[in-house]
Amino acid sequence: FRGNHFDWHPEQKFNVGCLGYGDRKAGGISCYTNACWESSYLHGKIALGEADIRTPDGRQTRRNEGTYYNTIQTMRREFGHALLVKRMALWYYDMQIGWFDHPRLVAEMGKQGHLGRKLIDLPHRNLSQTVIVIDNGSWRHFAYTSKPLDPHKKMPLGVREFMMDTARTSVENMMRLGAPKDMIVETDLYSPKLKNYELYIFPNKFICDERGRKRVKALLDEGKTCYFSYAAGLFNGDDMDLKNMKDLLGMEIAVDEPFQ
Repeated sequence: FRGNHFDWHPEQKFNVGCLGYGDRKAGGISCYTNACWESSYLHGKIALGEADIRTPDGRQTRRNEGTYYNTIQTMRREFGHALLVKRMALWYYDMQIGWFDHPRLVAEMGKQGHLGRKLIDLPHRNLSQTVIVIDNGSWRHFAYTSKPLDPHKKMPLGVREFMMDTARTSVENMMRLGAPKDMIVETDLYSPKLKNYELYIFPNKFICDERGRKRVKALLDEGKTCYFSYAAGLFNGDDMDLKNMKDLLGMEIAVDEPFQ
């Protein structure tokens, strides 16, 4: 990333994100920390999912699968979502440690490789009417600081973690939407190649400059639905104020005092 967008190098073939740490095990969801697969397609690239699964052979933590059967179920979940649903590529993170050396897991990867080569290029019709717009500029801005810091002081860890966790958990929750959806980075909201969606979800658009506000208004004028969460539009590019939220959302905004 550079700024608020993918910095696509002409020779770059893919972008990669690892499996969300909260759902590595069977029974969870498929969620990658960098999951803007539709933006990859818009730029002629492919998204690569790093399935960082802790098998029974890995260093034992609370994230380890308890059995090889459960491991295979998680592998099939990731394979089905990545290759069959989203046309992403997929690799299993091992780094020569031996987590996937068990014959049952090797056999499963062989089946997936055989099927994947046949299925990934099949004709694909995108049925999604929903797009999730991830604003990396807002994430960077508010994950670190909204004001100049004393060079001799670090931003409190709790403040950084809140913004980072808010962005990550909101994306994980979107993956539980239960409906077809695409995911893009914010700058591709203006792409002429972007599909015509009915629902636009903005989980972390804390920054919304004049260009962004015009784009939102245009979507609403076309009869589309825009959903915002948290402090949408708090920063307009010049100053940070609740009135900026009111201008974007068309409603009065009030903030309670923090709990003591």
